[in-house]
Amino acid sequence: VSVLESLYNLLAWVHPEKTLCILAACFAAALVVVFVPLERTLMVLTTLYFADAHLKHRRQRLGGKKKRLVDRRIFDFIQSVPDAADLAVYFAPRTRAWLQHGPRSGHAQLQKLVERFAG
Repeated sequence: VSVLESLYNLLAWVHPEKTLCILAACFAAALVVVFVPLERTLMVLTTLYFADAHLKHRRQRLGGKKKRLVDRRIFDFIQSVPDAADLAVYFAPRTRAWLQHGPRSGHAQLQKLVERFAG
């Protein structure tokens, strides 16, 4: 699955529930930016950065080297949005059925589209 294509489909409302989730998160982040002063935001982010580095150093010093798991939630969220190949597999039977039983306007264009995406 192509990550960039899935990201494009996420922003193009192919999967409306997930796009709405992203839109709500962006809206919430915009509200935080509007109401929280920039100096305070930078202070909190800097403190969190150095606190994480300090805690990582303490963990390595006290407990030896422990392998830290990579958090892949955002990547998995983007990967769960279908790309063009998944959409073609999903819509190919419906398009074929529409071509057989639907109106004849634009028949040649849709036939080319079906031949292009149908395996």
